Amino acid sequence: MKGVLAMRSFLFGYHRGALTASQIRQREAIARRHDAVFVYADMPGEGFQSWFAGENLGEPFNSSTARGVEADLLETSREDAPPTRSPAMAAHIRAIENKVMRGCDGCGE
Repeated sequence: MKGVLAMRSFLFGYHRGALTASQIRQREAIARRHDAVFVYADMPGEGFQSWFAGENLGEPFNSSTARGVEADLLETSREDAPPTRSPAMAAHIRAIENKVMRGCDGCGE
């Protein structure tokens, strides 16, 4: 279709919770290094949420981008220790990340 972008974005690295201005700047810089963008929003009724998005190039490129961003995040997290999460919260976050990694197939179920 002429003039229509059919490519879907690859979403990864979902996080729920407020971030500091410093953490936002770090994540924006990390995203730029990996040709991605960092999205941070206060969702009505849901609170602060964030994720990364990049062009969906398929495998193995999507996983490589996500691993690169994750490695950079782990490096910066050594400076800013992440908050402790309960096992139930960690399982909830993993479930949401899995949906985002699949391009939200089945979201809303």
